[in-house]
Amino acid sequence: MNTTLQITKKWPSSTELGVTKIFSAQRSNLGRSVQFAQKKMSKPVASTSRRSDFPLNARPQWNDREYREGYMEAAIEQGVAWQIKINRKFRYMSQKELATAIGTQQSAVSRLEDPEYGAQSLETLLAVAKAFDCALLVKFISYSELAKGSENLSETDQYAVPYSLDIEQSNV
Repeated sequence: MNTTLQITKKWPSSTELGVTKIFSAQRSNLGRSVQFAQKKMSKPVASTSRRSDFPLNARPQWNDREYREGYMEAAIEQGVAWQIKINRKFRYMSQKELATAIGTQQSAVSRLEDPEYGAQSLETLLAVAKAFDCALLVKFISYSELAKGSENLSETDQYAVPYSLDIEQSNV
């Protein structure tokens, strides 16, 4: 039987030590909760039996399939929402301006930026990418890649440079 609980998302920030947000999640029948992002841990002391630099070694809780799948789902649902909000703000766009650019209402953009919403369609994400003039990549990856990616969650890491800036920077 699943019950609602709260999970904590800790986001490193360039201006603060970190930002913490709490979101609803589902507790498994095993009683485990899922945290999307973890603070970057210092490199553990090398072990003779395991590679200490392998990202999964720092996440023993991922041995539990239900936990790691919950983490993956939270990474998608919350990560997409944060990326939309960050990229909109870095482009100095209001929710209404983004809504106009993708042909919807401001309330729909508000839902897209809600980390609890999690129902963004590929069609909508493509429209957002076009409005931001950046690419959208949907790709199956290993859990070690997911672990590596969860170490780079600052706002600047989540910002997708528009094509015009991308090409300008490549010509410098």
